[in-house]
Amino acid sequence: MNEIPAQRQLLKSYFTYNALHSVSQKARLLDYTAMYEDLEQPDFDVFKSREFRHTPNLDFSLAFQNHKMGFENPDKKNDQFGFCLGVTTELRKMNLLAFYDPENKLGANVPSKEDQEAWLNYYKSLIDKIMTNRPVIIPGFSDLHELSGTPGIKEYMVRHVLNQWAMQNATLYSGIDQMLMGVKRSYSKREANKLYDAVKARIARHYPPRLFLSKKNYDKPLLGGQYIHVMEAFEISEMNPDGSYKIGVWHINNTWDKAIYHVEIKANGTAWMEWRDLGELDIVPGDDAEIAEMVKHLKPFCQANPALCH
Repeated sequence: MNEIPAQRQLLKSYFTYNALHSVSQKARLLDYTAMYEDLEQPDFDVFKSREFRHTPNLDFSLAFQNHKMGFENPDKKNDQFGFCLGVTTELRKMNLLAFYDPENKLGANVPSKEDQEAWLNYYKSLIDKIMTNRPVIIPGFSDLHELSGTPGIKEYMVRHVLNQWAMQNATLYSGIDQMLMGVKRSYSKREANKLYDAVKARIARHYPPRLFLSKKNYDKPLLGGQYIHVMEAFEISEMNPDGSYKIGVWHINNTWDKAIYHVEIKANGTAWMEWRDLGELDIVPGDDAEIAEMVKHLKPFCQANPALCH
């Protein structure tokens, strides 16, 4: 994977592209966010058959973790920041939009594996569709772990992780303004109550929202002193009488069997996650828009393939 660029180089290339298309990207984000707000509970039933994939498990985990994707190179500083947003985004897209047909009972025209290039290109095209929020049927594989651990496919999926990370971080609206520049030092009771309602509602819609967790430190400069992380939220407790509650998250730095972590919101609204306090905890900017686009493409797919969606 020598062709993979350093993270700063990757950010620079995407920032240039995003800056040139910021107006159209913002308009598209607003359109899909508005679409999400118009959706009703039955619209989210298109996700229902894959709910079991959201809790960390072997079959529907990626065969690599954030910081352990197999291309780390200190000279390039390829893993300087980590790729949590990219890993979490790919994990969720694959688990919400991929339907597996291990014995190819549906008769897909899969190239022979003896023609390795054609075979790989076939599966790469399916992964490309998923990364653009479109559902696909994947023949010849049983689950995500098997697919993402296959030589050739694994490397392609790692590159998609990098692209998703850079694509979403190198945007003026969400990546720079809302995430990087919006990091806080403290959390509030009012924000904690608002987050509870938001996360609970989205989990009830049969999908795991992506959470943005962060903290600005006092003793370091802006870029060197910020803690930023992104993970899926797969469960939320009932709120206690004192206002405290817990959110279960899939920690993509670890293997599936060590990936269940909890964010604790205390009675005073402060947030703590296993090893540190948090200054901000919110749903990733643009998350609702991504889900709305998935629903748009899943509805006709599920109408054509009802057995896969129910």
